[in-house]
Amino acid sequence: MLLLFNRIRALFPSAQPATRPLWSEIFSRDQDTFIVPADSGLGILQNLSKQPATLADYVSGKYLSEVNIKGIDLANVEDLRTQKYSSIADIDIITKLSRLPEVVPDRFVVRFARDLRMDDLRDGNAILLGAIHTDPWIYLLQKQLNFQFVCESNVNHCSILNSHPAKGERSVYENESQQLSHQTFGVVAFIPNLNRTGRILLIEGLNMAATQAAADTILDEASMRPIIQRATLPNGTVGPFEILIETTSLDAAPLPSRIIATRFSH
Repeated sequence: MLLLFNRIRALFPSAQPATRPLWSEIFSRDQDTFIVPADSGLGILQNLSKQPATLADYVSGKYLSEVNIKGIDLANVEDLRTQKYSSIADIDIITKLSRLPEVVPDRFVVRFARDLRMDDLRDGNAILLGAIHTDPWIYLLQKQLNFQFVCESNVNHCSILNSHPAKGERSVYENESQQLSHQTFGVVAFIPNLNRTGRILLIEGLNMAATQAAADTILDEASMRPIIQRATLPNGTVGPFEILIETTSLDAAPLPSRIIATRFSH
């Protein structure tokens, strides 16, 4: 009986999780994978000062040292400048990512956006969480993307630019309102690193709920199976792709979401 069972199992192997090829490329034994949570303190500083941070000023530390905020207690401003704040949504996402079977523990490196370096995105694998307003490193990567984040100085005034709208798509996606319950959007993008020697995964949202919805989508087998099948190249690797996700934010928590647009490199 056992011999018969083994023969049947060999003929009908269990289905491989849809996202396994993607995670196997992101998590490698030969390269570090940098998990980068959003710099929430940076977002608050920009909100208060109305002064947007460029990538150059952020990397050099100039923005954090020179940003001017009037009418706010200096001790609180100094706290935002020097402490490493992120959202509970990002911490939850990092926890879920750390439990994936493809993770190589010695190569799983959580690195705050302020501590990231250019070489990490040139030669390493990375997963960036949040949006361009709280992680200016995304400026380096947006030229590869169709769905690009655009933010004003106020963190609540961000939108997603659809560079080449397909039929039935909008050219811009933005938060429906600032009420407790409103429509919002997130993006998942899987692209090469800057030297094309590794992979970068962007999990972005217009707000915390949208980022959570984007993470829920990339971690959901049913949602990702057709995406991974479409993105898989003839050599078996996963090619670049983008997903635009719509959800409803209810008091900063996402309700069930759906994929409303996709882009593939082939």
